[in-house]
Amino acid sequence: MRARLFLSELGLILLREDQELIEAAPFSSDAGVQEYIRLRDGRSSEIFLSLLQGALAKGVRIVEVADPSLRDAIEANGLTAGPLEESSSMEFVEHKLAVLVRAKLAPSEKDARENLRKFALEYSRVTLRESAAKPDLQLIHSVQAMDEVDKMVNLLISRLREWYGLHFPELVQLVEDPNTFSSLVLRLGMRDNFGEQSLSAFSIPTRRVELIIKAASDSKGGDIGQEDMNRIISLAQEVLHLTALRERLNRHVERTMAEVAANMLAVAGATIGARLIAKVGGLEKVARLPASTIQVLGAEKALFRALRTGGSPPKHGILFQHKEVHSAPRWQRGKIARSLAAKIAIAARIDAYGGKREEGLEENLSRRIEEIKVKYKDAPRISKYPNRNPRRDRGRGKKYGN
Repeated sequence: MRARLFLSELGLILLREDQELIEAAPFSSDAGVQEYIRLRDGRSSEIFLSLLQGALAKGVRIVEVADPSLRDAIEANGLTAGPLEESSSMEFVEHKLAVLVRAKLAPSEKDARENLRKFALEYSRVTLRESAAKPDLQLIHSVQAMDEVDKMVNLLISRLREWYGLHFPELVQLVEDPNTFSSLVLRLGMRDNFGEQSLSAFSIPTRRVELIIKAASDSKGGDIGQEDMNRIISLAQEVLHLTALRERLNRHVERTMAEVAANMLAVAGATIGARLIAKVGGLEKVARLPASTIQVLGAEKALFRALRTGGSPPKHGILFQHKEVHSAPRWQRGKIARSLAAKIAIAARIDAYGGKREEGLEENLSRRIEEIKVKYKDAPRISKYPNRNPRRDRGRGKKYGN
């Protein structure tokens, strides 16, 4: 006998081809959503096995089911599994309330509708809870927080340089590193405190120390009161606190990338890999993207502008931050970014669906980049007519009849 198996929100239903009920197995009220998710993902359960045993006892030999993941479990229990026609699935959905009542999964259609509403609410809570627990979601927030801290540090260090420059403008030119500059302001304060002994506590070259001391003695900056200096020192302290926070977030991103996407970490690096995941909203979403899309992630405005105006499309987005891309000559960057995107696409799919560390990805990428650098060592010749369309120019200069 042939039967049709339907996975509903309230339980499993087995029907004959003439829609007569063969067997039904209700889900428990407290774990119905978990049972539904388990079967939806193709994992067997006691309810499922009990239903199949009852079907065998009643002479069922062939079971049609819409979900391919359940067919293996059906055949493992001595039954033949087959695909369910789309028309049968649509008919079940159309008459779902009546079928649930006939299968004794609900006393009435009104109760069935109420139970389906409760199931939907609980299902939403469970799926949201599972989504919030995903490690790649934590990774997304970490890298976004790190980028926001970077913006705050850049804004505050600009303000600190401008403000302290009123008192000691020469130091702004002599010390470029923001951490060193902030530390000098925090620990020394007034320019009169910049001496050889006080500067020896910092990792500054000897020649630069001499220039700073001379600049402090001959400074063209104005005098400043201690109260104003205290405000400047507080600002320098905040810059250093934010820099330390940024370092802690960066270490967290690296650890999480090693756990969640080890292959992307090896190919793209922690920060770039995390930014790609954050850009599309998850590791699995990156794994579904083609390499051509990964290559221009982060350059959407330039891409749409090129499509609108007919200009040249961008060759890289977030991937420009990779050292092999931004350090390469201009004419090599697009080719290197394309190779990098192809390896990232492979790495993301392995991380999302395999989870094992694949050896050799970074070596293959390095080999391909070296090939590009050798093959395209010299800059290409610039066309005399860069905007000419060869298709439009085809046949230009010819006359009809020649």
